Amino acid sequence: MKKSKIILMLITMFLTIVLSVYITFAWFDMIKSSKPIIINTGSLKQSSSFFYGIDSDNNGIIEENEYEGVSEGGISLNGVLPGEVNHFRIRAKNLGNIDGNLTIIMNDMIISNRDILEGFYIEYTYNNEAIQIDLSEATGDELLSLVLIENVTLSPEEQFFLDFKMIVKPEYNSSWGGAELTITNYIIRMVQVY
Repeated sequence: MKKSKIILMLITMFLTIVLSVYITFAWFDMIKSSKPIIINTGSLKQSSSFFYGIDSDNNGIIEENEYEGVSEGGISLNGVLPGEVNHFRIRAKNLGNIDGNLTIIMNDMIISNRDILEGFYIEYTYNNEAIQIDLSEATGDELLSLVLIENVTLSPEEQFFLDFKMIVKPEYNSSWGGAELTITNYIIRMVQVY
């Protein structure tokens, strides 16, 4: 009787080990073969370009072929004359497959004397509304920034053009600080619409 109990116990232990190995193997085999779960919400990419307008026929209107691309360096305005007009264009395009909100900021205006800002303003049209921004409204201490456009929704493949003028006020004079005004960059930011 003792012998049969030992044999029964050995068979039970053997079956327990075999069953444990089988369950463990099945568990890891199931995990290994399951596919990853991917939730794709879309992509948001944008491209942008900056252009300087040259009024070659002096008619006050910049034609499409009168814009030249600017790829490096900042814009410096020095030795300006009262009433002088400088034309610029920023193009932004949503290359993604979801809607994005576009914001354009004129950033890092470097000046030697804050009084020079009194002599300039920006003018553009947005949503059929004429907008004028006095550069003296720029915020910051040493590096100034100014929001031009904020939260404009662009659909996939949609482009946005911001044509603007930087104008020297007719009453501009050197007592406002006739120093150089340099704009080192523009921030063109697009974020997902929620």
